[in-house]
Amino acid sequence: MNSPDALFRRHSAKPAQRAAARGRALRWLALSSGLLVLAGCQAATEAGRSLPDLNELSVMAGLTTPAPVILRGGTPQAPAGSQPGSCFVRDVSPAVVESITEQVQIKPELLDRTTGEVIQQAGYRTDTRQSIVSERAEIMVQTPCPEVQDFAFIATLQRALKARGFYVANVTGIMDARTRRAIRSYQVARGVNSDVLSVQSAEAMGLIATQAPPR
Repeated sequence: MNSPDALFRRHSAKPAQRAAARGRALRWLALSSGLLVLAGCQAATEAGRSLPDLNELSVMAGLTTPAPVILRGGTPQAPAGSQPGSCFVRDVSPAVVESITEQVQIKPELLDRTTGEVIQQAGYRTDTRQSIVSERAEIMVQTPCPEVQDFAFIATLQRALKARGFYVANVTGIMDARTRRAIRSYQVARGVNSDVLSVQSAEAMGLIATQAPPR
């Protein structure tokens, strides 16, 4: 099967031909995604499992990322004292490592005892080492509940991240890997190294109303 690039190169002479080539390329990409989904369905059937639902198919086709496990407030799995109606995600904050570069002297400078002139320049070696700024840790992130994070909410989130320079892709309303990377970049500066949108970040971007502190 021809690749999209081959189709574009073959039909680049005239506008009509370019349009036809673009259509073939899009059909080729759609077919590739469809084959991935069909392969997942076949694997599920052969393993004796039920067919994937719409969310699973979206993940398999690379359109979305797996949804995090939601812990409902007021349940034993949620943080103690959490309010009913709140939602939490247990996430892992990766270790933060920085590179430190140092100049180490390996040859001393030598001076002429009579004239004081330098007869040998000092020699240095560049050493680079890794230093852990913060350890890998499990964190609990309070997040807007799934029923709040619909298509319109995620589209607004992407626009808010784009306006702040963290998201450069198209606004799709889909919580994909690029959106999650943008969320992490935005939240790291706020002290939360997670790609799960926190309630505090959602409030700061005006996505939800600021919640009053519990009394």
